Amino acid sequence: MTLEEEIPLAKVYLREEGNQKYLSTFSNLNLNLFYGRKQFKYENLHLKKLETDHRKLLLPLIFGGISVPFVISAIFLSVGGPYITIPLLFIGIYLFYHGWQGSGVLIIYENNRHDVFFLPFISENIKAYIAYVNHYIQQPNSAYYLYFPPDVLNKPGCMGYTKTQFDSMAANGSVYYEIDPRELGAQIDYVWHPETKSLRPVIKGIANAESIKKQVARQSG
Repeated sequence: MTLEEEIPLAKVYLREEGNQKYLSTFSNLNLNLFYGRKQFKYENLHLKKLETDHRKLLLPLIFGGISVPFVISAIFLSVGGPYITIPLLFIGIYLFYHGWQGSGVLIIYENNRHDVFFLPFISENIKAYIAYVNHYIQQPNSAYYLYFPPDVLNKPGCMGYTKTQFDSMAANGSVYYEIDPRELGAQIDYVWHPETKSLRPVIKGIANAESIKKQVARQSG
């Protein structure tokens, strides 16, 4: 029995671009998540889905909601000086506001449990990453094909299209390669493209011939 080789498929930064302390990577075997000083590992066999949500922050809500009435009472009863009560009042209001505004979260579901990770924002890259991972783990026998021009075999960093983008693209007479990222042997990033106003896949390196399933022509006319 031989162990299956782990092949990197995609990654996403959970905070600012390039922050290695807040990062998620996905391979054909596992999903890894780096969250500050902690690292989490999920086997694809046990993953159910990923999703984002928006949740209120309970601790700031509770502390702000409790402290503000007490501080207001202290002001009216002249308990403590204004140099103490006024800053405490503004801190309490800020905590309550911050808790009410809430924060985005990434939720990772396994068979019998789920983990929640708070995020300062939910970027388009995170959304694309989640869509890719969900497709991969929920439809393992249905390849998530991507489409690239022929120079993907010799040009590093080539930009392509998802299947949805490719199907909606106008015919231009060009030929593209249909690629299975599971056999790519290189990592895929999703980069915002201002002209199409969408996230498009970019191969970090060059594609190998094994990943090409067929040639597809976008015939014009």
